[in-house]
Amino acid sequence: MKEVPAPRLVGIEPNPGPGNGEHLTEEQRLEITILKRKFRWSNTKIAKHIPCTRHTVIDVLQKYNETQSVHDRPGSGRKRKISDEESKKLRKEAKKGKFLTQLTDEYNKRTKKSVSVETVRRSLRRTRLKYKQKRKIDLLTEAHFKARLAYANSMKDFDYKKVLFTDEKIFPLSFPVQGIWCEEDEHPTQEVPTWPETVKVWAGVGHYFKTKLHFFDGTMKAPDYQACLKQCLIDNSLIFAPDCPVKLRNNWYILQDGATCHRAKTSKAFVRNIVGDKVIDHPAKSPDLNVIEDSWSYLVRKLAGSRIKTVEGLKRKLVQEWNDMPWAEIRASVNSMPKRLRECIELKGSRTEY
Repeated sequence: MKEVPAPRLVGIEPNPGPGNGEHLTEEQRLEITILKRKFRWSNTKIAKHIPCTRHTVIDVLQKYNETQSVHDRPGSGRKRKISDEESKKLRKEAKKGKFLTQLTDEYNKRTKKSVSVETVRRSLRRTRLKYKQKRKIDLLTEAHFKARLAYANSMKDFDYKKVLFTDEKIFPLSFPVQGIWCEEDEHPTQEVPTWPETVKVWAGVGHYFKTKLHFFDGTMKAPDYQACLKQCLIDNSLIFAPDCPVKLRNNWYILQDGATCHRAKTSKAFVRNIVGDKVIDHPAKSPDLNVIEDSWSYLVRKLAGSRIKTVEGLKRKLVQEWNDMPWAEIRASVNSMPKRLRECIELKGSRTEY
């Protein structure tokens, strides 16, 4: 028997709705009653469709049987100062990037009311908005867009399992805890240095291989970069995964960005001596297309809240976590490359969500 698609209808009768766990709209409550009474759907199937919990479906149906309605009945508490319709308008304005105080002032002026900033904040939270800090990222120019789009189009079908993704990273000797459980009247603080010491490191990761961490001081110049490659790719060789195919041990590509030390003629010649012409020139300003950034993020998460006091202690911790990093962690990032490139193409070279 062909399944009848679920209808989307609007309710017109009063109903208390679900309990304290979830609050469904009147349209959703009416839909639950129709799916159950007319189409004979099971509670579990309805819960997956709405979506909500199975207990919420049972609660809505029980209260409908008692009241024969889907509207909220008057509650015993104080009425909300901002209606659902006004909340939607506030949400729309908030999505434009307006500050909370600005939204409050505009609302009070428009409605001739006097609500507080906290009231507007609660209203926005009811619409499932959450205030977050913006991440700072590099500005992309038109030239960057074109270069990224050209790269994505040319590499969209490439087998990235054969690629060693490389880059440098700076780790500060300071790992503030993001949050802590405490009493309501407590205001915990944490002292952090204004200019913490740092550790600079170069490394590479791939689906079947990764390098050891290479620490360096100051700005990496061409001779330093070549010494790094010699140590990590020649003298000590790569670290191969247990299931790495034999044919890939001497037949892999290297991906590097356009840093000055990478572009030097001597560095390019040095890299060609190692991998031949298997060099992937990475477009500028494109950390989202280099999966080693995920590995750096993995290390940052592992270091969060650490009480490391010395640079040497930080180096030891980094080496330990790097060596213990699961291959599955790396491979999940490498396997996402086709999706990243498709997204880059769809966005005409703009930055992806990665």
